[in-house]
Amino acid sequence: MKTKTFLIFFFFVFTTLNSCERDTSSICDKLLEQGNAGQSLLKGEWKFESFAYTLNGSTIKYKEKIQKGTLAFNDTTMGVSHTNTIRFLYTLEGKNNIMIKMKGSTYINPPQEENDITVALINSLCYVIKENKLLIHFTEKDKKNILILTKK
Repeated sequence: MKTKTFLIFFFFVFTTLNSCERDTSSICDKLLEQGNAGQSLLKGEWKFESFAYTLNGSTIKYKEKIQKGTLAFNDTTMGVSHTNTIRFLYTLEGKNNIMIKMKGSTYINPPQEENDITVALINSLCYVIKENKLLIHFTEKDKKNILILTKK
């Protein structure tokens, strides 16, 4: 009897925890409600501002300042200037989905901040432009899942 009770309790806890996981598509949708998306809006140069966290796409908190660096968007490529120069290819899909792949880098002794930026970009899911801010949502790492940039 104790085994059955334990199994039922375990099953209940497991299903409850799984149902409470963040839904990436709803985060992307909530972000899009706050701004706009589109390739023409992305083009140009953006300055890195901070890493942040959002649970649902509506409220952004826990901002961690990024010390330096810029990101420049062209038609299908983007470049990061930080300690090194990093080139990426990107494609836009759906309303505000973005896929980013690393193309090349000078990568010589990159600082941790540059590594974190690179990992965030490679794991990007969607983006939104809100006033003069670019918010890029990426797969969560260490309670960070939003990269915030400011238009230069």
